[in-house]
Amino acid sequence: MFRAPAIFVSHGAPTFALEPGLLGSRLTDLGTRLASASAIVVVSPHWQTCGIRVTGAAWPPTIHDFGGFPSALYDLTYPAPGSASLAAEVASLLIDGGLVATVDTERGYDHGAWVPLRYLRPDADTPVIQVSMPHNLDPAGALRLGQILAPLRDRGVAVVGSGSLTHNLHEVRRDGDAAAYAKAFAAWSRQAVLAGDVDALLDYRHVAPSAIRAHPTEEHYLPLLVALGAAGGDAPMAIDGGFTYGVLSMDSYAWASFTRKVLPITFNPGSIAASFPGAFPMSTYTAFHGHTRVASGTLPAVAERCKVMFDADSAATILVYEDATGRPVDIDYRGNVQDVLARLTPEGESDVSEPASVAKRGPGRPKLGVVAREVTLLPRHWDWLGRQPGGASVALRRLVEAASRDNASADRTRQAREAVDRIMLALGGDLPGYEEVSRAFHRNERERFEALLDAWPTDVRDYIRTLAEKAV
Repeated sequence: MFRAPAIFVSHGAPTFALEPGLLGSRLTDLGTRLASASAIVVVSPHWQTCGIRVTGAAWPPTIHDFGGFPSALYDLTYPAPGSASLAAEVASLLIDGGLVATVDTERGYDHGAWVPLRYLRPDADTPVIQVSMPHNLDPAGALRLGQILAPLRDRGVAVVGSGSLTHNLHEVRRDGDAAAYAKAFAAWSRQAVLAGDVDALLDYRHVAPSAIRAHPTEEHYLPLLVALGAAGGDAPMAIDGGFTYGVLSMDSYAWASFTRKVLPITFNPGSIAASFPGAFPMSTYTAFHGHTRVASGTLPAVAERCKVMFDADSAATILVYEDATGRPVDIDYRGNVQDVLARLTPEGESDVSEPASVAKRGPGRPKLGVVAREVTLLPRHWDWLGRQPGGASVALRRLVEAASRDNASADRTRQAREAVDRIMLALGGDLPGYEEVSRAFHRNERERFEALLDAWPTDVRDYIRTLAEKAV
C-alpha cells in the first residue's frame, strides 16, 4: 500500500517566503510528486503548548508571528483548508499513544507551517492540520511523536516536520560564506540521516560537531526527529538547500516512494461516528473514568469510545466534558452504537423552535432564521429603539452584533476561565489542595498554580493546564 511521505523541511527565516533560494524550487518539485496526498499534518516549533493541540478550524488563518520584516511579508496568506474530521482523528491518535491532546478551533498556521507550504503546495489546495510541540519536548519525545503520527501516512496523509537544520540566530549575517561550524553540523546530520543512525541523531548534542552552537536551543532541531519517527523504515532522500544568512542550513529530507498513486483517504474507516459528518459543531470533548482520561475528540467519536467501555463494564462511571465550556455532557448508552449516536444533541445548540402559541406562517416573506423571543426593557429603551433606522428589531440586532464583536476576546477569556473552574471542581474537588489550587488560579498566581497542580493525577493536571492556557 502507498505511504504518503514524511518530510523534514528547513524553513529558515520568514523571508524564505519571498526569497526561495536553492530550496524553494526543490520543494515545489517535491510537492508535485505528492500532489495527490489527501492532507498534510505539519509540526512547527513556532507553536509550543502545554500538552499538544491540533488545529481544527475549517479555514485556519495565516499568522504573521514575526516583526521587523519587509511589509510584503505581511500581505502574504496561505488559505489552505483545515479538516475537522482529520483534526479529531489526529487528536485521538495522539491520545491513544499516551499523549495529552485537544483540538483548537481558533488557531491558524504559523510561519513555520505556511512559509514552506507555499513552496510545497503553492495552490493551497490540500487540507492542512498543524500540530503543536509540547513545551517539554525532548529528542526522544519528538521521535515518539513522529512514530505516533506515522499511521496517517498509510492513509495518504503527509507528515511534515518544519524546523531548521541549524538555528543560531545570534550569528546571522547578510554577507560572507557559510560559517564553518554550521557546515560541519549540516554535513554530520546528512551522514547520520542517510545512514539511518537514529541513536546518533537522538544524542546529537553530545556527538555532533558544534551541536550547541548550531542549536543554542533545540526546538528547531526536534522537527527533524518528528519526521524521522514518522519515516519508519523508509529510505531517506536528501534535499540540498544551501545556506541563508551565513548560519542557517536549509537542507531538508524526505522519506517515501513517489512512484505509486495515492489512495483516497477515508478517516477512521469502520468508525460509526465517522458516518455523522457535519452533524455537530466543531467543539471537542474529553471523557474521564475517575482521574484517567479515556477519550478526546468530537462528540460522536468520544461517545462511541465511551459506549465500548460502558458495554465492557456497565458499572463504570464515565464523565464527558465539553472542552470549551467545561460543562458535563449526558450520554445515554442504551442500545447499540448507532442508537447512542442518534440520541446525541450537539452541545450549545438550544431549542430555537417557536412556542406553540405562535401561529403558523402562511405564504409570504420567508422566516430567514429569525426567532421571536420576549425581551423586557424600560419604556425609555423602547422609545430609543423605535427611533432607530429599521425599527427596534434591527437596532437590537446591530447592538448585539457590535457587542459580540467588540467583546469577543474578553468573552473567550471569560468562557475559558469558567471552563477551568468547572473542570477543577468536577475532577479535583475531592483532591488535596483543591482550595489552594483554585485560589492561585483566580489570583493569577501562575507559578503557584502550576506547582500545586503537580501533586494532582497526571491526566487531570495536564487537562486543566491545557484549558488554563486559554484563560489568560
